[in-house]
Amino acid sequence: MPLHIKLMVSYVFVVGFILLPTLVYVQTRLSHDETERARQEMRDEARAIAARLEVPTALEMRARTDVLLAAFPNRLTVIDAQGNVLGDSARPGVTAPNHGDRPEVRSAVHDGEAWSVRRSATTGEVLLYVAVRVPREGPLAAVVRLSRPMAVVDAAGDDVTRILRNAGAAALSVAVLLSFVAAVVASRPLRRIAEAARLLSEGEFGFTLEVDTHDEIGDVAQAIRSLAAQLKSKLLASGADRAALQALLDDLPVGVVLFDRHQQPDRVNEAARKMLDLKPHIEVARGAELPRLSGQRGAVEHVLREGVTQGAELVPPWRPETTLSATWLSIFDAEGVRTLGLVLIDSDRERERASTQAMLASVLGRLREAAQLTRGHRAAAELVRESERVERALALAAPAPGRVSGVSLRALLAEAEEAAAPLTEANFTAVDHDLPEGEWRVAECDGRVLRALRSALVKVLDALPQGARATLRVSANETQVRVALVGPFGASVSLSHELGWVRPLGADGGIIVGEERREAWFTLARA
Repeated sequence: MPLHIKLMVSYVFVVGFILLPTLVYVQTRLSHDETERARQEMRDEARAIAARLEVPTALEMRARTDVLLAAFPNRLTVIDAQGNVLGDSARPGVTAPNHGDRPEVRSAVHDGEAWSVRRSATTGEVLLYVAVRVPREGPLAAVVRLSRPMAVVDAAGDDVTRILRNAGAAALSVAVLLSFVAAVVASRPLRRIAEAARLLSEGEFGFTLEVDTHDEIGDVAQAIRSLAAQLKSKLLASGADRAALQALLDDLPVGVVLFDRHQQPDRVNEAARKMLDLKPHIEVARGAELPRLSGQRGAVEHVLREGVTQGAELVPPWRPETTLSATWLSIFDAEGVRTLGLVLIDSDRERERASTQAMLASVLGRLREAAQLTRGHRAAAELVRESERVERALALAAPAPGRVSGVSLRALLAEAEEAAAPLTEANFTAVDHDLPEGEWRVAECDGRVLRALRSALVKVLDALPQGARATLRVSANETQVRVALVGPFGASVSLSHELGWVRPLGADGGIIVGEERREAWFTLARA
């Protein structure tokens, strides 16, 4: 049922609910008033007749009764003390049964006056009876009774009742018409809002919602317009983020494939297309085969179940001569559902350790760039974590003396914080104090100090309880600079890999355990 019909029915129901009881009350009240008026009138007449019948002898009463019966226009009944009918104007000359048991007669004998509304045992009509005792006090001589049909009594109020009914019918008709108009006016903006919501659900954001009422409906229309503008802005921003992420993925020197929750390829970079020989028309089909290959199913199930990283060798069935080093990652989509990520390296090429380290450093730098541009993107954050894990696993040789240089401590700290920004959110506070004015420099080689600081920062932030915060504290003396990360991080944090990177440069570090907080610290040699 359309909304305007429902509104119209509700309006008519309200009008009828008020009007019908009013009509019933007025009609009932009119009937009661007419009955009371007729009773008062008949009582006065009965008293006048009773006064005329107060004579000393029965013979005179009989004579006066005959005269009154012949002259009185309404029905008059005179009953003696024994209940016998002395005369009845409605049935002259007819012997009537004893009336001593009639309710109004009995009540009049005892109370002086009485009335009742009942069906007549003689005529079968519903009559209004009024009876008066003759005389009012002393020995009973007779009872005078007047009667009038209730149809005659009610007829006086029928005209008024008819007028009220006609007025009620007219009011109800007007109410129906006005309620229909009001319902149409009220439902029209709602229909426009419903149409706008339907267009919004279909992705059409260019609609015009012309509803400007200054009430709750106008508020809803304004909310719909604001929602459309916000969704359009967010979709445009999301599209830009996805384009930026795809461009950065395409620029990586390793193959990357990101899957959706149904294990269908969602993002494939250019390096992965070359390694897997993915043509445009078969990219989706072949990409979907990768998690289902016999040598990969175990690793994929383990990654999805445990949320860890798992490596395996991958030989594409359509390229049996190619062997790739595959690393399966656990990432999350926009709705928080765990999905798969795949990083591919060509294992058939022999590389020198230095070249491998240089390539990984380049990959890591680009992943940090992707994470910075797409801040908060879970896939980028997971790739950063995986690159950190690979980097920590590298065994670095002692630095060559000619490659050690002095680097600004402030620049190192700023770059470490920026690289870890996608993982920090609101759980990190930088506090820089106890440093004199001027440029303080520390010994650095091949980015080892930077990697150690960044890796320690990521470890501490990952190990923080939900809602906890970590603080970066820096102090210095003439020969060393001390950098400490303080917070309630878990006992799983270890600096063994990081210390392996920086100890050849004269640095040191460790973990200090307190009652409520822990401290991961480094002492770096000043350059």
